[in-house]
Amino acid sequence: MLAGKHNKSALAIASISFANGLARLYIFLLLTFFTSFIFPEFVDAQPNSQTTSSLKIPMYTMTQSLGFFTLFNPHPVVKVQLGSNGHKEKLFFLVDTGCTSTMIDTKTAKRLGLIIGAESYTGIGAYSQFVTHKADLPWLKLGPIEECNLPVQVMDLSKANFVGDIDGILGVNFWKKYLLTLDYRRNYIELSCSPALNSKREVDIIPAFSDEQGRLYVNGTINTHQVPMLVDTCSPTTTVPYDLAKEIFADEIEKSKFRNDEWDVNGGKAKVATIHPQSFEMGDCAWTGLTIHVFKNNGQGSNVCILGSNFLRNYSVGFDFPNQRLILEK
Repeated sequence: MLAGKHNKSALAIASISFANGLARLYIFLLLTFFTSFIFPEFVDAQPNSQTTSSLKIPMYTMTQSLGFFTLFNPHPVVKVQLGSNGHKEKLFFLVDTGCTSTMIDTKTAKRLGLIIGAESYTGIGAYSQFVTHKADLPWLKLGPIEECNLPVQVMDLSKANFVGDIDGILGVNFWKKYLLTLDYRRNYIELSCSPALNSKREVDIIPAFSDEQGRLYVNGTINTHQVPMLVDTCSPTTTVPYDLAKEIFADEIEKSKFRNDEWDVNGGKAKVATIHPQSFEMGDCAWTGLTIHVFKNNGQGSNVCILGSNFLRNYSVGFDFPNQRLILEK
């Protein structure tokens, strides 16, 4: 009997200890949740265990207020630190593989005390043209990565309200020496100097090529028509210019309904129709069910085909700029 009582007491003590352990575990998980999601700025970049030269940096979801509604936008955003004249700020920048240069909003540049030069660059967005001003940024930090005296372009980004409240854009001149991976499901970007692929995942490697500014393009085949496509993380949809779409889709374009749309970073507008190709191929891979936007921009925007985030977000996407490859991991 005594042995039996002793066992019951031990079980009672063990049960209390177990319950206390569960309570501590619950509190720990709750704090971890709030730290990671409610206060993501406390999550620092961590080295990847697969390679010592790889870094993971959290991505953020920007919001846009629309009356009583709040919209979540799918554009990839990271938090950077900028410094000038002894003044430092933490700011939100877009991760943009379709933008050649790092950009800073005019108000932000003035607040930092940057010396803004004369008009230096005329660019073409998806829907419109824009003009920027040259400046030098004394200091920029992304996670543990620091850049000093970084050449930047200054322009008014206030028209990019469809994205959310952003202060700048990290363009290809910042990314092009890295393998940049965007993991949309886990909400982080990863920077490394060489690929470290997870063999447990399904991986597709698509050959790519770059333009003079270093942006990556792939050769896509839409309904048997081969077209070069800019891989652009900040384009919400895959797009094809109207004249080219007439060649690919023929009479189907004439039957499509075009609506007014606005999502170019610099506020450009166009008439847009939605179409679904019979097939889409890149390299040795093929897909069905892709949605393409066909746009008329009246000659004010780019005539480049864009592979946008409606396709990219289905994968962990690696932009291997040094080796000119697009790496898609399921």
